[in-house]
Amino acid sequence: MRADLMKSKEKQVVISHTDITFRKLDEENRKETLARLNLAVDTAKLAVWQLTVDSGELLWNDRHLEFYGITREAFNTDTEVWRTQIHPDDKNYADSCFKQIFERKSINDVNFRIIRPNGDTRYLSGSATPIVIDGKLVKVIGVNRDITESKQSEKKLKESEERIRLFTQNVPDFLLQIDRTGKINYINKTLEGLAQKDVIGSSVYSWIPKETSEKFKDKLENVFGSGSSEIIEHRGNGLKGEPIWFETQMGPLEKSGIITQVIIVSRDITERKTAELDLKRALDENIELKQQIEAENIYLKEELKLEGSFNEIIGSSKSLKKVLKQVEQVAKTDSTVLILGETGTGRELIAKAIHNASDRKAKPLVKVNCSALPTDLIESEFFGHEKGAFTGALNRKIGRFELANGGTIFLDEIGDLPIGLQTRLLRVLQESEFERVGGEKTIKVNVRVITATNRNLAKQVLKNDFRQDLYYRLNVFPIECPTLRNRVDDIPSLVHHFVNKYNPKVNNKIKTVHQKTIERLMNYNWPGNIRELENVIERAIIVNQGSQLRLGKWFTDSSIDTVVSDELKTMETMERDYIIKVLEKTNWKIRGKNGAAQLLGMQPTTLESRMKKKDIKR
Repeated sequence: MRADLMKSKEKQVVISHTDITFRKLDEENRKETLARLNLAVDTAKLAVWQLTVDSGELLWNDRHLEFYGITREAFNTDTEVWRTQIHPDDKNYADSCFKQIFERKSINDVNFRIIRPNGDTRYLSGSATPIVIDGKLVKVIGVNRDITESKQSEKKLKESEERIRLFTQNVPDFLLQIDRTGKINYINKTLEGLAQKDVIGSSVYSWIPKETSEKFKDKLENVFGSGSSEIIEHRGNGLKGEPIWFETQMGPLEKSGIITQVIIVSRDITERKTAELDLKRALDENIELKQQIEAENIYLKEELKLEGSFNEIIGSSKSLKKVLKQVEQVAKTDSTVLILGETGTGRELIAKAIHNASDRKAKPLVKVNCSALPTDLIESEFFGHEKGAFTGALNRKIGRFELANGGTIFLDEIGDLPIGLQTRLLRVLQESEFERVGGEKTIKVNVRVITATNRNLAKQVLKNDFRQDLYYRLNVFPIECPTLRNRVDDIPSLVHHFVNKYNPKVNNKIKTVHQKTIERLMNYNWPGNIRELENVIERAIIVNQGSQLRLGKWFTDSSIDTVVSDELKTMETMERDYIIKVLEKTNWKIRGKNGAAQLLGMQPTTLESRMKKKDIKR
């Protein structure tokens, strides 16, 4: 600094210079800082206020006036007007906050409501800082923000969350959130009596039966892998292990493009599934009943076609009376009966008599000829089969044992039953239960079993052709049917019976039977027994010319093995020889009128089966 001293006649003047560069720079910096601060305040839409404690002067920026909805003039007139605008429910809270300020404490995030002159409610959030100089509170500087929109959004969000919470708690479905391992991270509700804390954190597979878990896991992995939704019906376990059916929908939950969780909606469909299963069971039962009725109808039609000559047992010989006495004794029991005797002696008629005299007569008598059935189909005929059990099994079939439930089954020619099937028959006899071919369901039946054979089963047991335990089980009550040659006295009665049966078919032209005819018939050996006698009478009626029944030249006493050989033969050998002689007599004609099957009184298929079994060839 330089100073010059000038002298004058009137006075002296002193001039000095001071460097204020730094002060000027400081003022400019403060102005620039203040400008930036005002810009930041304006940009942030902040309401700034300042209170001078000693004077009580309150300064507001324009933003503050805008928040409260008052003009500058109104504020200048009454700086306390803002107090009247604080929401009544928030006044005490506001007063406590100001009290803290005057206790020289800063406050932050003070939220309160104001009511504008137009009645509009706004939410403000503010903070205030006390300025203390030399231990004295000088000023208070505060900042407020209008948070009405965020509060309204927050309120809507809470309302929405509450609605969602109420919805998820009250929907009938189970909502779960699980991770890839199957861990349950959220569930909206649980089974009654089970707390959420017992479920959250557990594995979803602990609530699913093992047989269902693999299918459930595959679906879950597919959602995580492909991001697609899946749906599955599956069983679950109740608290007591009771089965519960669910319909479950799975959807991916993504975070930053990565599937982290799967949302599951499971609906309890136990009632619906039970109804479906009951309906299916009822339909199956109806179908099964329909099939059984159809099978019975078909069977009855077949029985009508195959009905034998006898409408009742004819005869009064001593040997026949013995048999009828045995029938009377065993009929009222459920004991297994084994009827023995040669072919054509009326074994089936005896079986029918036992059934008709029993308490089961209201139920069906189902007849099965074991020798007439193909070996590979016998099991299916006996026990039935399920659809698809084997090639050609296009529909479910009811077996003969099931068809005879409550009644009687008659197994003719039991000696021809394959050894492999004898085991299953033994089980039915002992346990009264079986499974259809290709089926898993065990079927219980109440069936009385009557069997018949012309074979010597005891010898077959020794040759291991017949199971010993089955033989003892069948041979509970044996009945021996006498041959016709052992009941010759019954021949006249039988002849008249057959004449009455077939005579109407030829206009009742036969009036009497010649005595010589009776004598010739009584002197005949009858290797074919009653069945052969019936066929002879039917033929005689057809070819007879007059009203008196006579036997023509076509019938000779030795025409069909009327001589008993001195050399004893087995029953099987005799039967084979007899079939061959009948075939030779008919020139090996099996089917049709006057064919071997008709003469033998059996079905052509039965004759063909026996020819194959006995290796009878032309």
